[in-house]
Amino acid sequence: MKYLPILFLILVTYQSMGQKKLEVGLRTGQVLFPESIVYKTPLLARSYLLINGEDKIEKDLIAYYQAADGFYRFADMGRGLMINRNTRIKRIAEGAIEAYE
Repeated sequence: MKYLPILFLILVTYQSMGQKKLEVGLRTGQVLFPESIVYKTPLLARSYLLINGEDKIEKDLIAYYQAADGFYRFADMGRGLMINRNTRIKRIAEGAIEAYE
């Protein structure tokens, strides 16, 4: 019984090691730490992030976000014919020089 707290601590630490921290950075400087993030791109509406299954955040308000599948930023690629080209790019290399695609 005296080793039970140590065993519990090791188990909790092992479970959290494989999980990435979800994070959303807004252009205002505020940082959110949601339980879930889903990027939605409706056919006839503007793209947005669905936070915790209920809160919608327009992509124009987001500077970056870290989801389970990677780190994303929004880059202004200029204006197209009829749309604002605020494009989502994924980080493919992290370090002193970061690479995005």
